[in-house]
Amino acid sequence: MIVLSRELRHNLPAWRLENDALSLVVVPEAGGRIVSLRDKRAGYEWLIQPAQSNPFRLLPPGTVYNDEQVGGWDEMCPTILAGSYPAPGPYLGRALPDHGELWTMAWDDAGTGGGAIRLAAAGRALPYSLERAISLVGAAAVRLEYTLHNTGAAPLHYLWAAHPQFACAPGARIVLPPQTVEVINVAPASWGPEWGEPGTRNRWPEKPGAGRQDVVGDAARKGGRKFYLPPDSPITGAGLEQPSTGCTLRLTWDAALLPYCGVWIDEGYLNKIPAVAIEPTNGYYDDLGAAYRNDRVARIAAGEVARWWMEVELG
Repeated sequence: MIVLSRELRHNLPAWRLENDALSLVVVPEAGGRIVSLRDKRAGYEWLIQPAQSNPFRLLPPGTVYNDEQVGGWDEMCPTILAGSYPAPGPYLGRALPDHGELWTMAWDDAGTGGGAIRLAAAGRALPYSLERAISLVGAAAVRLEYTLHNTGAAPLHYLWAAHPQFACAPGARIVLPPQTVEVINVAPASWGPEWGEPGTRNRWPEKPGAGRQDVVGDAARKGGRKFYLPPDSPITGAGLEQPSTGCTLRLTWDAALLPYCGVWIDEGYLNKIPAVAIEPTNGYYDDLGAAYRNDRVARIAAGEVARWWMEVELG
C-alpha cells in the first residue's frame, strides 16, 4: 500500500511517500530537495545526509554549490556550471548561478495528492517553470516526471540534469551498459591527473596505468572526478552496486529525451563519505554555454512544453 503523509524534516514541512519496500521524503522549501530515499527492507539510506556532509540549511539564491551543499537530490536547471546565457536574443548575457537556480528556491505545491508529490518552481533569470511529480511504481521503484514550460515570448535554450548524491561505501561499483568501452573526463586534471585534461577519452571500466573507474574509492582520498558517456552513444540507464550491503540501485530514462549522461564520483572532495551522482541530462556538457556551442542543448519554443521522466529502482 502506498502512503502519502506530512511531517517535519529539519524543522521544515515535508512530504513522505512510502510503501512496504521504500520511503522518500521531500522538503519543498529547500529547493524541492529529496532528502531521503530509504530501502526499508535493508535499512539502507541511499542519499547523503547532513551528518555526512554539511549542516542542513536554507540557502540564498546565487549560492555556490560546492561551498554550501547539503546532500540529498535536487534539480539543476538551466545550467550546471555558473555562466551567462549564450544564445542571441532577449536573454543574451543574463547571469546564471552555479548548479542553476532551482536548488535554492522554495518550490510550490502543484497538486500533491493521489499518491504523488507534485511541486513546481519558476525561473528568475530566465522565463520558465519546472514541475516535478514523484510517484511509486512497482514493488520498489520511484518515477519522476518533469514538465518544463517556456513562459517567455522567445525560444529558450536550457540545460537540465538530475542531481542525486547517492551515499556509497568504499568498493561500491558503478554499473554502465555493457557496450560502454570509453568515457570522457570533464573534470580538471588537478582533481585526478591520471584521467587527463577535460575532453580526454579514457578506457572503461579500467584505464591502463590509472586504475578502475567503476569502483568507488575511500573518502580519505579527498578527491573527485567526473566523466560523461560519449555524446554519440546515448544510454538508457546506469546503476550502483553495494557489495558491503547487497543493495543495488538502477536509474532508467528515455535516451530520446535525455541523450547524455554524466557521472560524478566524490571520494571525500565534498562529503565525509563516498558519493556518486548519476546525472542524465539534455545537454553536453556541464555549462549551458558549452552545450550551446557544442550544438548539444535543449531548445523550446515560446509558450511550449517539454516533458521527460526517470525511474529509480532499488534492489
